[in-house]
Amino acid sequence: MRHTASRQARPATRRIAGLAAAAVLLGVGLVSISAPTAVAAPMPTRPTVTKPTVVYRNMRLVNGDTATIFSNGLAEVSRAGQAAIEYRMVPLVPSGSTDVLPAAPQVAFDLAKAPAVPYVHNQVEVVLAPGVAATSAQRVLPDTAVAPGAPTPDYTTNATLNTQLAGMGVTSMNQLFSGMTANATGVDLSRVYTMHVSNTSIPAALAALTASPAVSYAEPDWITSTLNTTPTPMPANPPKNVHQAGDPALPTNVGLRSSAQSLLNSTAMDWVPAFQGLQSAYHQLPGTGEVITDVSLGDLTSAGVPSDDPCAQFVAAFGPTTVIQNGRRFLDLPSMPLIPTWTANAKGKLDPTGETCGVDPFDAEIDLDFAMMAPLPHNLQRPDAVGAGLTDLLGIAPGAAYRLVVPSDPTGSITSVDAALLAAARQ
Repeated sequence: MRHTASRQARPATRRIAGLAAAAVLLGVGLVSISAPTAVAAPMPTRPTVTKPTVVYRNMRLVNGDTATIFSNGLAEVSRAGQAAIEYRMVPLVPSGSTDVLPAAPQVAFDLAKAPAVPYVHNQVEVVLAPGVAATSAQRVLPDTAVAPGAPTPDYTTNATLNTQLAGMGVTSMNQLFSGMTANATGVDLSRVYTMHVSNTSIPAALAALTASPAVSYAEPDWITSTLNTTPTPMPANPPKNVHQAGDPALPTNVGLRSSAQSLLNSTAMDWVPAFQGLQSAYHQLPGTGEVITDVSLGDLTSAGVPSDDPCAQFVAAFGPTTVIQNGRRFLDLPSMPLIPTWTANAKGKLDPTGETCGVDPFDAEIDLDFAMMAPLPHNLQRPDAVGAGLTDLLGIAPGAAYRLVVPSDPTGSITSVDAALLAAARQ
C-alpha cells in the first residue's frame, strides 16, 4: 500500500505514512493509521503459477537408471539397485514464446551422463624444466611404491622433485607426446607428462609443482566438451527457391538454390564465383587435391555389435553413428562421400575401426563440421546417399578428401585431444 502525504503534513505524519508503505512491501500487517491525505492504492495481484506436469514418466536411461522428468526441467533419477533418488535439472530449449524440454533421446542421454566436472580426477599435466629429464617415458607403480617408508622412485633426474612426487602419491608418469623434439620456437613437447596423483588434492599438487624449479608448467587435465548448440526444429519442407543463379552449370542442391545455406550467398562467403572460376579454368571443384582431417569429439558406433559390447546400449538407444565396410569405419551421411574415421589412443596410435561412445550419440559437432565442408554437388552424390530437401546440402570444399579422428578416451580430456591431434598430424 502506498500513502501520499500533502506538502503541509508534519514530518511525523510523513514518517508514519512511509513506515506504513514499507510494512506493506514487507508483508507486515498494519493497524489503522490516521493520515489526513493518505490514499489507498489497489493491492497488487499475485501472479498465476503453473504447476509443473510430468512429461516423461519412468524413462529408461542407457545406464540402467530410470527418470521422471517434469515440464520445468526437474528430473527425479532413480539409480538401479538404490533406494535414494537424485534430483537433476534438464536445460530447457526455446520453442516459440516458451521454453520446453528437449526431445526424449536428448533428455535420456543428458541424464545418463555423469554430472560435468572441470578436470580428470587425480590427474595433472606437467612440463619438466630444462635440465630435468624423466627416467622412463612410461612409468606405472603400485600403491605400495608410494606408501610411507617405501624407497623414493626415481621418476626424474631431480632428487628433490622425486621426493615431492612420491609424497603426492604419483603412481604413473607418462610422456604425452612421444618422438618429439624442440622446434624452432624452443617448445619441446617431449617434456610434457601426465601424472596420476593419489595422496593429495589436485589444487595442492598443482601448488607444489608450480613452485618447484624443476617444473616449467603444471595444470589439471581439463575436460572439454562438444560445441553442441540447442537443436532447432526444421520445417518438414524446405523454403521455395528465393534466388535462382543464372548459370545453369551451378549445382542444383537445395541448400544453394533455396538459400537454406545462407553462408554460401554473396553477402556471406560468396561461394558461386569461386565455383564458377574453378570450373571454367580448371574443371575442378573447390578443395580438389586437399586432404582435410577433422579432430573432434563424438561417438563412433555401428549396428550389429554383440550385447556385451561396451557401446551396445548406446546403439540400441540412439542408433549407430557409422558403418563398417571392408574392414574400415566410415561416416555415412546424406549428400556426402563416405568419410573414413579413426580413434586415437593416449599414445597417439590410430585405429581404423576404433569404437567409442558416451561422448555424444548424436555427433552434433562432427556432423556440423562436415555439413559445412563436405557435401557434394547433387549430381555427384552417392546413389545410395542422395540428399533430399534440407539434407541436400552443398559444402564449401566438396572436392577435398576428408578424414575424422576422435579420441578413444570418452572423457574428453585435454590430453586425449592432444594425442588425437598429434596422431592426425602424423597420419
